[in-house]
Parts: sequence; C-alpha cells; structure tokens
Amino acid sequence: MLRAGGWVACGGVMFNLAALLLSGFLAGRCHGEDWSAFRGADGQGDAGKAQLPLQWGENENIAWKTELPGPGASSPVVHGRHVYVTCYSGFFVPGQPGGTQADLRRHLICVERTSGKVLWQRELEAKLPEEERIRDHGFAASTPACDAAGVVVFFGKTGVIAFDHEGHEKWRADVGSKTHGWGSSASPVLYRNMVLINASVESESLRALDRRTGREIWKVDGIKESWNTPVIAGSGTGRVELLLAGGRIYYLTREGRTIVVPAAPKFEELGRSDLRDGGQFNGSFGVDGNRLLVRSDRYLYAIGGK
Repeated sequence: MLRAGGWVACGGVMFNLAALLLSGFLAGRCHGEDWSAFRGADGQGDAGKAQLPLQWGENENIAWKTELPGPGASSPVVHGRHVYVTCYSGFFVPGQPGGTQADLRRHLICVERTSGKVLWQRELEAKLPEEERIRDHGFAASTPACDAAGVVVFFGKTGVIAFDHEGHEKWRADVGSKTHGWGSSASPVLYRNMVLINASVESESLRALDRRTGREIWKVDGIKESWNTPVIAGSGTGRVELLLAGGRIYYLTREGRTIVVPAAPKFEELGRSDLRDGGQFNGSFGVDGNRLLVRSDRYLYAIGGK
C-alpha cells in the first residue's frame, strides 16, 4: 500500500486488490447525491455517513443479483431509479476461448435500482482494429458518468457516446484512434457544460466536449501514458480506488473477498465477506444509499438493505 499526497493508493499488494473502500475522512460531498460517476459525484470517493453493510455472502445480505452479458472493470453508477454499468463480449472474454475482433461488442446496461431488473441494454460495435490482448481488465474499463440529461460512456477509440435515460443515443464523439496493450481506462467526468475525457491512449490529449452536442470545446495535447480519471478539485492524483463511508475501510480482492477494518491506526477486523462467483472483481464499489453496488465479470450485486 502506498501513501502519497494525502491519498491512499493500492494495487496488487497482499490482497491483489481490485478496489479499496474507505469511509469518513474527505469533506465536501453533498450528502444525498447519487453515486453518479467514478468515485462518486465529486470524484472524492466519499460516501458520507452511509450505514453500509459489514458482512455478506452468496446467500446473505444480497438485495438483488443481476447477470451481466460479459466482463468489465468499470464500476456501477446511480442516477434516480437507474443503475448503469458497462461490459464487453465476443472477444478476449476470460474463460471463453475463440471469437475475433469483429465479434467484439461493448454493452451499456441500465438496471432498475430497487429490483435489479434490466430496463434496457445498448450494444455497440467496436471500431477496428483493436488490441489483440488487453492486460488484466479487457475492453470495458471506463466507468460511466450520468446526470439529469442522461449517461455518458467512453470506449476508447470507439468513442465517447451519450444516451438519455431511456437509452436513446444523443451523440458520439471521436477522441482518437490509437490503442495500447494496457487498454483504455480513464472515466468521463461531467463538469458544468462539459464532458472531460483523458484521451491519452487514443490521441495523447485531454479534451473537453460540449455536454449537449459532443462538440469539442478545447483540447490539451502532450498527455502521454496517462490512465488517470480527471479530478476537478483538491490535490488528488486521480488514480485512487477508494470509497469512504463511516470510518471504515473495505478491501475488495479480485476474487470477490472483502475485509472491513476501521480507518484508524490500530488494526481490527470488523467484517469479512466472500462473494466469489467464478469471475473477477476488477471494478470499484459504488454506493446506493446504505447499499453497496459491486460487479464481477458475471454479475452486478446490490448488497445490504434487503
């Protein structure tokens, strides 16, 4: 575990961490806001005073469980009655040999927040050629961002695509055509009238797109080998897998085990849960009130508040 600039960064040490969930230190989150983007509405990973569950399992404390059409490393986000998550299928799917780049599809899934019912799904063809292999996380690593107008997804060279909450495509924007063996993973950020995209992989640029039309407002070149999601305020580096909630830290491994400890100098195990389902847990936790949202390669789970 590495500490830098007041942030806690983790990756692969001891627990082979896919995500880290904390609670109660960062100020500034407007409590009651939906968890509408990567690390929440303000990008700080602060779940406020949410009373999140300490323990769960396959048959314990699961509000609902929804099968997904494929794997992905994106995190679930929430707006109104909807939960959104992305996946990919057809090519380079763990445990499914075969398939070609021509079979590669990206998916945006909209799930009903209280029941887990799939309300709609959009399937998108990939712009080719893509990488033959992506290290670790595959072809759907960027977390969606949503607001009152709808939801925005980023699928690398395939582009930035905006939908309304009924699933109608509103616009799409091309931000570059390059690929990388580590893939594309930065998530879109909605700020005022803009969609901010770190397109370092695709075009070595940071771009601001018009939220309503997708038209480019400005671009900064020379952004090389950066996979960070932009952060608007504070001194965060952008690459943090943290979720803050109620003075506790939640460690999520790629296998689906979670260990809960206090956010305090003295170690104490508060809870241990096992949700292994045969897939990898490469995304971070999301928050829906007092529930946790988490996805594996196979399912989307709502934990607690049953």
